Amino acid sequence: MFKGILFDLDGTLIDTLQLIEECYRFTFHKKTGLDVPVQKIMKHLGLPLKDICTIFAPDRVEEAISYYLETYDRLHDRLIKVYPGVWEVLDHIKDNGLKLGVVTSKNRTNTDKALNLFGLEQFLDVIVSSDDCRLHKPHPEPVIKALRFLQIDPGQVLLIGDSPYDIRAGKAAGVKTGGITWGVSTSEELLAYQPDFLLGGLNEVLDIIGLTGKARR
Repeated sequence: MFKGILFDLDGTLIDTLQLIEECYRFTFHKKTGLDVPVQKIMKHLGLPLKDICTIFAPDRVEEAISYYLETYDRLHDRLIKVYPGVWEVLDHIKDNGLKLGVVTSKNRTNTDKALNLFGLEQFLDVIVSSDDCRLHKPHPEPVIKALRFLQIDPGQVLLIGDSPYDIRAGKAAGVKTGGITWGVSTSEELLAYQPDFLLGGLNEVLDIIGLTGKARR
């Protein structure tokens, strides 16, 4: 029986894909002049920003981070969206006594900004950002940190995310994992890491945790 659900943020609860694409396009094409295909960069979503900039601009990491964050802040409210059904599903889970958390590779400032914009922080018992850990997904440290805060056995927790990094981190931490197909990764990419569940819609979380039927509308 599940007692807690942990969610990734980008590509799972909130749709930031267009925003992130624009930020990387601006950073690598317009500002640094590096010829890096955006879709190649997007395959690394789930890693912290610094790690991605280190991969694609190893000699200009701090410069790339600065350009990215400047663009992110400027475009954030215009390009970010919450996925359909998120409020209803989180509310339904919370009403049934389960603990909820977010484990993300975003920094704390942008994590709080996104959650507050859509009023999602009210549902969450724990938030773990990249600023809260020394190591990041796919390392299990962020998931373990959330588990310790919630004081729930790993076997009673489900981690939902859109990236192989989420699946790998969850498995390493001993929790059950669910890969979602509306984010950045394909079903085939997720299945390669053997998640316990593959979800095509957020309402399917309710069936997995035993809250049959759809969330209240």
